[in-house]
Amino acid sequence: MMKISYRRNSGISYMVIEAAADGTDDPFFMKMTANNSIPHLLPLKTEKINSQTYYLYEITGKRSLDKYFETRKMSYDVFLSFMDSLRSLTDELAELLLDADRIILRTDAVFLDHTNSSFWFCADPGHAPDPQPDIKDFFNRLLSLIYYDDPRLVTHVFTLNRLTQNDTVSLHEILSESITPDIETIPADDPGPDSLHEESPEHMSFIDKAKTYFKGKTASEIYDAINSGKIFKLIKETDVPSSFTVTYDKPRHIPVKEPEYPKPQEPVSDTAPLNISDLPFHRLNGTGTAEGIIILLDHFPFTIGKDGDSVDFHLERPEISRTHCRIYENEDGSFDIEDLNSTNGSSVNDSSLDPYSRIPLLPGDTVILADMKFIFL
Repeated sequence: MMKISYRRNSGISYMVIEAAADGTDDPFFMKMTANNSIPHLLPLKTEKINSQTYYLYEITGKRSLDKYFETRKMSYDVFLSFMDSLRSLTDELAELLLDADRIILRTDAVFLDHTNSSFWFCADPGHAPDPQPDIKDFFNRLLSLIYYDDPRLVTHVFTLNRLTQNDTVSLHEILSESITPDIETIPADDPGPDSLHEESPEHMSFIDKAKTYFKGKTASEIYDAINSGKIFKLIKETDVPSSFTVTYDKPRHIPVKEPEYPKPQEPVSDTAPLNISDLPFHRLNGTGTAEGIIILLDHFPFTIGKDGDSVDFHLERPEISRTHCRIYENEDGSFDIEDLNSTNGSSVNDSSLDPYSRIPLLPGDTVILADMKFIFL
């Protein structure tokens, strides 16, 4: 079983894999990847601690797929870019006579660099390639990351899932597959309000049926349906509830009243200031350079960063990463904080956080995001 962890050394973030105990490193693979700059493949270096070998991949400024698409969903254009990057990498490895099965197909081991929207993969030189389970699990996991309102994307990913059920299929065959949508889609023209309320479940889009089918299903139930090869049939046979339909009432005539002018009143007093300590929320109170900034943690998980489209609190500072950290509430009412592989790091009570590592957060703790200091209350 491959063990993945994360580490930050001197401001540089690494994904770390513990090498197999039997010492099955492929020396040719190690030499070729070390001496060649391979597009879309993260550089690899090794480290030995007490006779145990570790593989280190620098991931500074990059986010794994499962973290990047945790608060947003993968669009079709991004998915096609991902597939093109993976295809380009496998072609490059083939040119160097290297085994593409050593690519680690895990959503926590594939990274996206948001600065140029490029995808980066890791290769494992130490574990014997066993690609089939990884391929199945990877494309199953993609189901939870995609944007379901695009029928092309749904069709493409489900088709790839269906291909991975063949135990003999290779990654090269999957990447070479030409996907042709074979599902019903909604016409491009808007049908207009007069026809929307007459839409029957049989004419609803495949996407509406997919949303209905997936609602309430557990991951194991979804995987079983995919593995059985019946997922498309099950979705097409799903009845869409009436809540999907839209009805329109004719506008009622409302008589226009003469305007009523307010009577003169006594001057209104100044608005009373809100006492932030009375709010029923935990919060981060800024101090020092962050003086005056109050982050109310009114729901969880709560993400902080400067990417306004995917965070819950926007900190527009150049030192803050797009998605810098995330705070969680546990079932027992306790709290954790996680650094999201930020460029300048996070710390709690002067203890630096490793990327993607959750640690407890207690009232009174000092939280530092880059150079901004907060007190958790």
